[in-house]
Amino acid sequence: MIIQYRDTIPDRVVWLGLRKQRTEIRNACFDVVLRQMQGGDIKFLTLIRNSRGNIYSDTYFQLILNASVPNASKDERIPRELREFALVQAITHARSHREAKENYRLLCAIRPTTKAKMFAKALVQIRGGHIGAVIKKIFRSNASVSKAYIAALQTATGGKNFSKILDLYVSLNERERDRETTPAICKKARDVAELVRKLSSPPVMPILRVALQRIRLLPSSKGITASILENGNCEDVTAVLSKIAESREETYYENQAEMCQALACRMRRLPGGIPGSLLGFLSAKNFWEFIPVNQQGTAGREMMLPVHHYRNRILFIRIVANAIIGLCRRADDETLRRLINHQYITVSRPAAARLSELMGEDALQNLASEIDQAVISRRGAALAESLRAVERGLYAKPH
Repeated sequence: MIIQYRDTIPDRVVWLGLRKQRTEIRNACFDVVLRQMQGGDIKFLTLIRNSRGNIYSDTYFQLILNASVPNASKDERIPRELREFALVQAITHARSHREAKENYRLLCAIRPTTKAKMFAKALVQIRGGHIGAVIKKIFRSNASVSKAYIAALQTATGGKNFSKILDLYVSLNERERDRETTPAICKKARDVAELVRKLSSPPVMPILRVALQRIRLLPSSKGITASILENGNCEDVTAVLSKIAESREETYYENQAEMCQALACRMRRLPGGIPGSLLGFLSAKNFWEFIPVNQQGTAGREMMLPVHHYRNRILFIRIVANAIIGLCRRADDETLRRLINHQYITVSRPAAARLSELMGEDALQNLASEIDQAVISRRGAALAESLRAVERGLYAKPH
């Protein structure tokens, strides 16, 4: 809805949306701010630059790094907040380390905000080949200060630098315990993992595969797991599932649906069919319904998913289902119809959307034939939601 009405959405809604936990909401609101900046409207830049605390720091840094934002003027007569933005922007786009240092000198002369100065200094160090110095600062600083240094690492291109950033996450992952015991380390680890996700691409998959075996699947590791699912192949999905299954502690990821949606998109681009290693999980009774913990000991192995910690079952199911949904082709309509009847809406809805994508109006006929049976088995509500997903996919007007 934010994207649909981005030209008329109230500024207050955008302002509040930039601080939301859900990635898709923040990204949509950032897109609104970006479009305004591209059109010459800098009111949000002033608000973000002058905001207290670190809530909006990420937005400020991303605007500086975004290549589509027009280069601001460095004229001394313009407002200081705009000149500050222009000088940090110039450091990012500098053609040499010497030019970056000169722009940093000019920046310091106008008494910039602390976050802009730290961010700019880190950019200069990275341009000079001193990424190690920035990484040391991340280790030594608190979580709020480290945001500027972590954001600057986005400019550290190349495989060697990516390996160093990934090693930084592994080190933080080794030191973190939980949000109460090691809150600063947990926040820094989460931010670094999300940075890894931004920098990841299929060519760095060999490094990510090694890292997956070295880390614990703590909440901060979502960025690493998502990087592998978004850039890997079916074997990588299986490796992630094995890691989740073997974990003796809960793997708690916020907004799992967003990560699984990205996984399904990746699987659509892969050739070949659905591997048996994934389809086999659909035969487990525990995939379709929850078996109480006190009954799992007497249930046969063929009925259970291979998950040690029962709270990891939901994440395991969502990854399996969305990988299969992405891999489905027109000949796999029977598999999609089975998944549409799953009790989790994060499984049934994308399965319905994929069915409509592959089969068009025939998908409605397939679903209609199952409505009576669904009502009898008290699954009518879930199937109705799936039906609406198919209708939206077929008849919704693009905006």
